[in-house]
Amino acid sequence: MSKYPAYKESGVEWIGEIPENWVVKKLKFFARILNGRDYQENVVEEGGYPVYGSGGQFARSSKYLHDKPSVLLGRKGTVDKPQIVFTPFWTADTTYYTDIFDNVHPKYLFHLVNQIQFDLYIYGSAIPSMTKSVYDDMLFCYPPLHEQQAIVTYLDNQTALIDDLVRKKEEKIQLLKEQRTSLINHVVTKGLDPDVEMKDSGVVEIGTIPNHWKTIKLKFIAHLQSGCSITSDSIDVEGKYPVYGGNGLRGYTSTYTHEGYHALIGRQGALCGNINYAKGKFWASEHAVVVTLRGNYDTHWLGELLKVMNLNQYSLASAQPGLSVERIQNLDIPVPPSNEQVLISNYMKEQTDFIDTTIQQEKQKIELLKEYRQSLISNVVTGKVCVIDD
Repeated sequence: MSKYPAYKESGVEWIGEIPENWVVKKLKFFARILNGRDYQENVVEEGGYPVYGSGGQFARSSKYLHDKPSVLLGRKGTVDKPQIVFTPFWTADTTYYTDIFDNVHPKYLFHLVNQIQFDLYIYGSAIPSMTKSVYDDMLFCYPPLHEQQAIVTYLDNQTALIDDLVRKKEEKIQLLKEQRTSLINHVVTKGLDPDVEMKDSGVVEIGTIPNHWKTIKLKFIAHLQSGCSITSDSIDVEGKYPVYGGNGLRGYTSTYTHEGYHALIGRQGALCGNINYAKGKFWASEHAVVVTLRGNYDTHWLGELLKVMNLNQYSLASAQPGLSVERIQNLDIPVPPSNEQVLISNYMKEQTDFIDTTIQQEKQKIELLKEYRQSLISNVVTGKVCVIDD
């Protein structure tokens, strides 16, 4: 990527040098910033025009405020995520809309305002807010209109390529997650031997199991009991012993209720029935059911089997969903011999560790692509690189 032939100082620290034929202007010379208005009298269920707030579209209106391309700027709430709209729309009073001047390309303006360091301007802790006057006085690069068009065309092409790469990596991650789930589902219910003779388990969710496995009620395999109550004041960000609730680690405290390696079942809330693990000395809260094995059984094997059984389906319907320990412990589960449990557990760890590592690598690549995307936009709209054909 080439540079412009000559540069000059912009006089703005975050912008730095700009191409010699560019200027720096306040945002109020790019567009008029206008207040959104109350929309409730115009609400329609279908049709009409989209209504935008600072967090995106959330309703539809029978009327519109503006019918030209516009960049939307947050006023209250989610103020650090500018939006761009090309069709007629309405904005709520949490959002400013812009009447963009003829010598400004809407997409170029959109890329510019995404360079704003909002942390320097936001006020209000309960409801983050931005003022029109602050927006008006922000300084940005202003190239000639034909250069703005060339910049937009270039960025449209390049960001589309990057976004496509990100999408493909996200699809790959989803496939890896499905592969991980399928692998676990198979080995905890069918074992590792593909040629083993099978029989009906008697459990609809499980189907057939190896002929030499047994079907046993969970309560004969493990003791299930809720943890102990603990107040939020007793939980710190750092501490000696981890505290586990229904959704996993909550923090740390100075004492413990359990010791060893245990599977934990979430007992309350929308995610009740989820499975976590705790090792060593830890505190289990009343929202976690601690699974304590009664004999020579493998914790990891049992925990992964419980995940497959989708315990959330047994939650009691109420405002606050919850699991009945009595009901869960009377569920029938397929049980292989102890030595086979260990083999299954070791195989799952080996395979899932590889899959998890691959997923993490793909996530890191996505983050790098997103960082590159943002850097590319910043460098192009501030003239650090030239994308204009001679």
